[in-house]
Amino acid sequence: MKRVIAVTETQERRLDHMKNLDIREALKNANMRHWVLADELGIDESTLTRWLRHELPTDKKERIMKIIESYK
Repeated sequence: MKRVIAVTETQERRLDHMKNLDIREALKNANMRHWVLADELGIDESTLTRWLRHELPTDKKERIMKIIESYK
């Protein structure tokens, strides 16, 4: 059975444009802050934020997911 959730038009637009949901969800589940991940990657937090605006290449995603997994 498919569950229907009512969302506003603004929320729907935000969801349509949100990229790298797998990384965002993994960060949330690991209770890991963006600045911690950025530090582990050797980049500034603002750089990580810019990276997450666009879908990342598979190799970069895999590297990030490994870091998040090791944080747990």
